Amino acid sequence: MDRRQYVKACGGVAGAAVGLVGLHESVSGTRIRAIPSRTDVTEDEPSERPEQKERPARTFDPRDGRTLIGTSPPSVDDGHFDAFEAWQDGPSAVVTLFADVGQPTAAIEAFVHGMLTYVWERGSVPNVVWQPYFVSREATPPTVEADVAGGRYDDPLDDWTSALTRWLRPDEGPDRRLYLTFAPEMNGDWVPWDASDGESTSEDYVAMWRTVYDRVSADLTPDHLRWVWSVNNGSRWNWADEPVGIDRYYPGDAYVDWVGVHGYNWDAWGGWKQPDGVYDAMVENVREVSDKPLAFTECACSSRYGDGYRPDLKDEWITAFFAYVDERDVRMVCWFDKEKETDWAVFGGSRGTETVEFDGTSVPAYEAYRTAASESGILLAYPDHPRVLTDAEFAGSF
Repeated sequence: MDRRQYVKACGGVAGAAVGLVGLHESVSGTRIRAIPSRTDVTEDEPSERPEQKERPARTFDPRDGRTLIGTSPPSVDDGHFDAFEAWQDGPSAVVTLFADVGQPTAAIEAFVHGMLTYVWERGSVPNVVWQPYFVSREATPPTVEADVAGGRYDDPLDDWTSALTRWLRPDEGPDRRLYLTFAPEMNGDWVPWDASDGESTSEDYVAMWRTVYDRVSADLTPDHLRWVWSVNNGSRWNWADEPVGIDRYYPGDAYVDWVGVHGYNWDAWGGWKQPDGVYDAMVENVREVSDKPLAFTECACSSRYGDGYRPDLKDEWITAFFAYVDERDVRMVCWFDKEKETDWAVFGGSRGTETVEFDGTSVPAYEAYRTAASESGILLAYPDHPRVLTDAEFAGSF
């Protein structure tokens, strides 16, 4: 989305597990408990995936639920995230991180075996928003889709494939899981893999996706890796040479496991809108393209309203958002919990409707989000599950 520069997530290796947050009490009497780190645990057909190794003997009963809840935190390796998970009463099912494809081998290894391991051992499945930037963001050419499909960037793709395969299928311990949200928001005009400049086409995008999918998935099963194809909630396709329909950019059901929509509510972007006004049009478009499970892998709301800030309205919007998610059968939501262009955060930001105390610090938070996370149909990580989620939950088929 053009509202921001994506967060580049691979700037270093996550450190060792941080100290636990103790019991704390909010001004309204709400107590939050510490969450310990988790250490136990035409379409061309894509290439066939191998079998995974034998499962642990223990079985886990299916849970009643309809939506996986996740977050994109400002940081995962500090006390703030400990407090967030304690406040919502458990680890998120999914934690979203951002990474560029074109990186040195050492940086790729550090991100995969450092940051992804840290998120996994905390008890969440990582979702990597994986962006095909190469050399630098500014230097990535508008022909990047054709360049990837033609083999120009095979070296970093091979590095990623090797690192992810080793991470997902470790020599010891249970196999891991990962979502890859690859090359999202191609229906905008702010990323080089869109077609706004006329130097690439939807066919180039599909060829890139299928090339990357076949390469990365070669030694993995769908129980290791799920691919998420995500569009922006509003398109900027007004040029004459490219059809408007997002269906032209869809790689095909054989190459996609989830479909997604990115959308934010902010009064500065076309006025304050209720959730149906933010998402409905694109949700309908996506449903026409595929019946794969639907995810909102980037979503948030600002409290900015008119000339001031209305945290009460944001709190009401959050309640309406989760009702909308239920009504529209959205199987995964990942809240963008960062203070970027505006106050997107629901915990630890500049505003809130309640105050949580931890480590002697008062933290603003939005009560409606905490309430939604505790509802029976919302699924946090599966406690003590060696792979965080059941196969059905990971696939969105629950």
